[in-house]
Amino acid sequence: MKQDALVWQIVAFILGLFLILTIREYLFDKNEIEAETARASCILELKKIGETNFDDCKNIATYKAGEKGLY
Repeated sequence: MKQDALVWQIVAFILGLFLILTIREYLFDKNEIEAETARASCILELKKIGETNFDDCKNIATYKAGEKGLY
């Protein structure tokens, strides 16, 4: 009986670890996609007004913060 419980605890631990790592990877990929989308939008906006210096779009975090009104 104790061996069965130990086996199920190990299985549950491995599945939980797999779930946590999968969610973590998903969130990292999601943030990267959102940042690249924001960077592309920034470049498009600057091209619309005829700007050729895209240095402001290099710092994606700054652009996303500005997009949300944080600075």
